Amino acid sequence: MEISRYAKLYSIIIVTALILHVFNTLQINEEIKYFHLAVVLALGVYIVLLKKKKDRVFRYSKIFIIGALLSFVTSPADNLMATISLCVVVLSSIGMKDIDGMFTVRCANIGIPIALLGLLFYYFQDIPFRYTGFYTDPNYLCTTLILFLFLILFEFISTKRIIIKVLLTIEIVIVFFLISTTLSRSGVFCTIVLLGLSQWAFFKKKKMLTLLVTLFSAFLIVQWQPEFINNAVEGFTIRQELSKDDDINSAGRLRIDLSTSGVEYVISHPQYLIQGIGVEGTNHRDSFLGMKKPLGNVRDHNTFTSIFTEHGIVGVVCFSMILYSLFIYLKRIPKSTEKRIMIAAIISILFLSLSIYQLYFFPFWFFVYILFGLSNSTRNKFKL
Repeated sequence: MEISRYAKLYSIIIVTALILHVFNTLQINEEIKYFHLAVVLALGVYIVLLKKKKDRVFRYSKIFIIGALLSFVTSPADNLMATISLCVVVLSSIGMKDIDGMFTVRCANIGIPIALLGLLFYYFQDIPFRYTGFYTDPNYLCTTLILFLFLILFEFISTKRIIIKVLLTIEIVIVFFLISTTLSRSGVFCTIVLLGLSQWAFFKKKKMLTLLVTLFSAFLIVQWQPEFINNAVEGFTIRQELSKDDDINSAGRLRIDLSTSGVEYVISHPQYLIQGIGVEGTNHRDSFLGMKKPLGNVRDHNTFTSIFTEHGIVGVVCFSMILYSLFIYLKRIPKSTEKRIMIAAIISILFLSLSIYQLYFFPFWFFVYILFGLSNSTRNKFKL
């Protein structure tokens, strides 16, 4: 797929925004972070310079954004900045569906090593019990790392240079290590799914080599980082015990209660059925006058129930159609390693979204729209 200089410029800027997003604490002042500047610049390039394909994905994304703006008008929450953030993040990312996804992958794989080294350095400065990176929640870090893993795997299967494959393999090990430090069960599960499905053919063909590499990697981690192993075992044990606890502080029970409370509130207030209670409305206790329990200023962690609660029926339909369009794109690709990786990536990101609020988390939308770009470039590759 031929790519214009404007598309290359856009790819470089949007990837820069992704890498800066990892270092989430870097900011100009209390309101403006460095990745904000890159995202706004990418949005400007997309609007002014890029040739846009006004297909069904574009239309549904546009309606989703318009719905978010309308929901702000009727929202019981003070959410202007959150609404603007969502609009900018979605519109700046949507350009990836219209350009060669492999160019974006190559750009990303230049910046990913910098981000991984930064995360490793930050982790070893003061080894935490549960690592969140520069984010506030370990599942946000997992989302970004799963995206990195997806981009690394795509580069791995596209390059023929052995040295590059070796370096990418090291990055895969680092990503898995960092995800393990989060003690996120969802993150570990998604990593295994992504690696397992994407490399299934290789695993079947090279069973002994796979077993030896796995055992050797485990041996190195145990020898070099016994403290990490102790933290991981203790952390997972504690979380399992909490999950059996009847107390409301159990993470699973809390999330289910928040999700159902938001949905029930919208259903019992028909004026919010169409457009929802507004972006970030699930973060405000005042939005849930009918909640069963006063849980304080916390939000629904489930992205899908959040879409219904915050964006109503319009949001649910538009987001569902974006995902449906993605599956249609994938269906047109012949059976291949690329297709397996993309299917595994979709499963992973959707599963992670059950346990974290992703609606204006930039790596989430980066993930969604680059899958469209890679679907196009992969389909074109098999046509040649």
